[in-house]
Amino acid sequence: MKKRGLAMNQKCNIEIRAALKQAHMKQWQLAELLEIPEGTLSRKFRKELPEEEKESIIELIWKHQGVNE
Repeated sequence: MKKRGLAMNQKCNIEIRAALKQAHMKQWQLAELLEIPEGTLSRKFRKELPEEEKESIIELIWKHQGVNE
């Protein structure tokens, strides 16, 4: 069964998820950087974000890489 062009078992925003993993950052840490609740970030990740928003989030992740370690 497909939903919005993706298979049900595929995750959205895989580029952001991969950047988080490579930067050893958790979603709650990204939510703090974005100054939004963790639940809001989780809901945003349910649907594919616009490319511009994804790029700015990935830049933020790399900018703060290692700060929380």
